[in-house]
Amino acid sequence: MLINPPLFLDNNGRLPLLKMDWKAAESVANKYGELILSLPGVEGISTGVLRKIGEARPCLRVYLSKPLERGGLEEKKIPWEIEGVPVDAVVTGHYVALEPDP
Repeated sequence: MLINPPLFLDNNGRLPLLKMDWKAAESVANKYGELILSLPGVEGISTGVLRKIGEARPCLRVYLSKPLERGGLEEKKIPWEIEGVPVDAVVTGHYVALEPDP
């Protein structure tokens, strides 16, 4: 389940985030992806960039149907980080597959 890093431009139109080391985030996504996807309320996962003032780091992004309590995976909760990789939880609502146009 290899997930490609997203493309982001900085304020000068450059792509500095492509130079980030995505190996840890991709490893966590591959290693824990199935477990995280099996948790109730989880709609999907991807790698992404966690942005804070003055900082941007690769992260594992977890998409949720509703807000969930954070905690450890052993408690079947969304952790704050896994193996040093931050986990960003985003409430998106429930995903529904649309029927293709005839």
